[in-house]
Amino acid sequence: MGINPFHFKLKNVSGTEQRVLSALFDFLPKTGMREKFREAVLEALTKNLGIETAYNLEAVNQGSFDSFIRKLPDAAVLVVLGMAPREGRIVVEIDEHLAALFIEKLLGGTAETFPTPKPLSDTEQGVLQYLILQLLAHMYRLCGNDARLHFRFEKFVFQPKALKGVVSENDNVSALTVKVTVGKLDGFVRLYIPSPLIEQQYLNIQAKGEAREAEREYIMDRLEEFGFVTVPLWAEAGQTTITAGDMKNLEVGDVIIFDATQLMLTNTGPSGRVVLRTGEGRHGGFISEVMALPRKIQCRIVDVKKGEDIISK
Repeated sequence: MGINPFHFKLKNVSGTEQRVLSALFDFLPKTGMREKFREAVLEALTKNLGIETAYNLEAVNQGSFDSFIRKLPDAAVLVVLGMAPREGRIVVEIDEHLAALFIEKLLGGTAETFPTPKPLSDTEQGVLQYLILQLLAHMYRLCGNDARLHFRFEKFVFQPKALKGVVSENDNVSALTVKVTVGKLDGFVRLYIPSPLIEQQYLNIQAKGEAREAEREYIMDRLEEFGFVTVPLWAEAGQTTITAGDMKNLEVGDVIIFDATQLMLTNTGPSGRVVLRTGEGRHGGFISEVMALPRKIQCRIVDVKKGEDIISK
């Protein structure tokens, strides 16, 4: 019996795409908010709509903003959100049927089927805007003083062509398709987040003087859970390159000069900086200032070292 190989036809995902998707989570402070975010959104929806609500992320796609805009219907319910203090905007597409259901429920309706979608009046726009503001306010209260961004409602757009200038057509965007279940009815919400906005990587970099006390406390609490783990700790004083031939000829007492180091010997002992590493040191370490004491060396951590590359001079 012959065996025919099966070839998977999977789309290649670039490293940049993976970093962009990972960065989406960095809109929330690293204080356990990622785990609580879902519950907070559902609580706000259920409270305001008066009916059990659920949502699930169904798909994540990436492409140019123009390619997504061309697929939108001529009549759509689009929300433009600002992201203070960063530049850039997020566009949210709400299923017309779902938008009509939101408005129906907010006005006290008891419809068991989707209302017929129609152009929204000023009053209906105000009702839908109220729900969006309630969701944003709930997110803000959840994050408190640790919020990295403040999402702000800017405007409704009801025709795709009106989005011109909101996001550059040539910008790549990450499109998140979310299925929303209201009672027994399903609709969708799609978020278009410009990749350049995510790739700025400002969110993970703590500015000088910026206080992220809650994030620091959260990390320390998590680290304490691993307090029982013992690992070797060693200080990397510098690095140099030695060939196999050099290694073969080394003898006890030979002196090796570092090619790269921030450590020096003074009259009072070693001074400068070393990198504290654990294990094989393949995942970075801590840059530390060295202070020589009478019977020991003290290392004060001043920064984080990523990767295996050598200490820069």
